[in-house]
Amino acid sequence: MFDRIDAKADPFLHFTCPEFYTPDAAAVLLDWLKTTPQWKVRRTEYWEANAFFVTASGLSLQVQGLFSAQLIGAVKRRLESVYEVKLSPNIFIEAYRHEDGHQTVVHTDHRPEAVGEADYLTHRVITYLNDGWDESMGGRLRMFRQPAGDAEPVLARQYAPLHNTAASLAVSERSLHQVERMDHGRRYSLVWSFRTEDGRTQSPDARPNAFTS
Repeated sequence: MFDRIDAKADPFLHFTCPEFYTPDAAAVLLDWLKTTPQWKVRRTEYWEANAFFVTASGLSLQVQGLFSAQLIGAVKRRLESVYEVKLSPNIFIEAYRHEDGHQTVVHTDHRPEAVGEADYLTHRVITYLNDGWDESMGGRLRMFRQPAGDAEPVLARQYAPLHNTAASLAVSERSLHQVERMDHGRRYSLVWSFRTEDGRTQSPDARPNAFTS
């Protein structure tokens, strides 16, 4: 699973993957996301989308194996290898459906006051599933660099939510990112959230062997 990655340290530790699932598995997951009745509109300080938490009771027979303990463990071990950290076995997965007008503002998931708490996340993987994407749709994942002083964040990189690709980031005070506004179409994603065993964020100055500039 996601053997090929492109890992970057700028503007913060992150990587992308051109193929996360097998093509057949991705097709089954997309069909499930299209047909499940679990979607609810959610609005927070930072984002608006349709979403739900993935739980065993909400899985169809067709996708149960794609959320097995064995598969989730494989994702965890791969992340540990890439970021060179030890992750807690407590993992949660959320499904998102971004539609017309949905977006996420520039933010970081870093919450210094919550570091070490059981629900604090330190690393994320976002897997994208859809019927095709083009630039007119919007919905890119954008990553920003924070200049010194009070200057506005500067766009450093952006990634298209292409079907069966993935992106991952290490949460830190530098991990500023957003989901660009969706102008039309639907953008499905599964967001896997992890935390280190000690609950501490990884230093943005760390340079695991997989990462380049």
